Amino acid sequence: MRKSFKAIICAASAAVVCAAPTVTTFAGVTANTAITAEAASETYDTAYHFATIDGRKYVYANGLIYQIYKPASTPSSVGELKIVGVHPSAAGKNYTLKTPTYIKYEFRRYDIIEIDSFDYYTKLFSNNNFRSFSDSLKSLDLTNSTKLNKIHNAAFYNIKSLTDVKLPSTITYLGSNAFQNTGLKSIDLSYCKGITHIYGYLFANTPLQSITIPSNVTYIYDGAFKDCTLLKTVSFASNSNLKTIYQNAFKNTAITEVSIPSTVTDIKAAAFLDCNALSKVTFLGSNSNSIRLRTYSFTKSKGINKPLTIYNYRSNVQFERNVFGYTDAENKIANVYGTYRSPFSSYVK
Repeated sequence: MRKSFKAIICAASAAVVCAAPTVTTFAGVTANTAITAEAASETYDTAYHFATIDGRKYVYANGLIYQIYKPASTPSSVGELKIVGVHPSAAGKNYTLKTPTYIKYEFRRYDIIEIDSFDYYTKLFSNNNFRSFSDSLKSLDLTNSTKLNKIHNAAFYNIKSLTDVKLPSTITYLGSNAFQNTGLKSIDLSYCKGITHIYGYLFANTPLQSITIPSNVTYIYDGAFKDCTLLKTVSFASNSNLKTIYQNAFKNTAITEVSIPSTVTDIKAAAFLDCNALSKVTFLGSNSNSIRLRTYSFTKSKGINKPLTIYNYRSNVQFERNVFGYTDAENKIANVYGTYRSPFSSYVK
């Protein structure tokens, strides 16, 4: 059981001894935990040894397995942990696993700094006669772990049971494929100001329905939201710094309309390919903004005759072949509006 801390003021002329309370852990083990004058918002879980493999020590607390990434060499030093799996005690349980501010192991503090590939460690544990039940993970709240900054490549890859993740604002890196093929229905990135890249296939093939891209994101890479067939709404922060949308980034999604920020200068091949519900695209900007549209970047699936309506506010638009269709005959739009209509006028049906 997690314990919250409040500063205790012992005001007396003589020394006052504060008795250590008894704390029951997630697994039902009882431990004594000393009270210290720590921040009121900090919480911790007490960890216990899980396994030692190839010289690496693994511990568990409150349903999660951690790798000791950097040992706390002295009682006053702070160690570092990576989350790598789900402990057997949480298998099949339909509840949110919530991480604390830090972990206590052998009376020493360990900060949670990263999450690594659950799939990799599940196989590693199995090969060494240990079990991780990552495929039973349903909901994960990381908001208390304010030292957490990285979620590595394929961290939750193919965990179809995972439907909800809450991130701390300290996150600066979400690796490629980290949430691919999960059951993720929603995720809030708006307060993750340190995220500057949406890496390849990060959310591919998930049931996300909407997403807001934070202002500091400069690149959305290959296939980031590919095959998110329920994704209807994509929003960009009003002060967006986005520069490039790479190939297949939003391929085969249910987006109905999209406003491209004025900072975007390049939309790569097939970025919005097979977005058959897409009916309106707005290119925000002014006379000073230019953009290049690559082959098939806004092409519908073959046989879908639903040309786009374009609203354009940029004077300089460069086109590769077949931006809007597979053939010259299909490479058309329904109409164009906005300050600068002429760049698109030859494509109007």
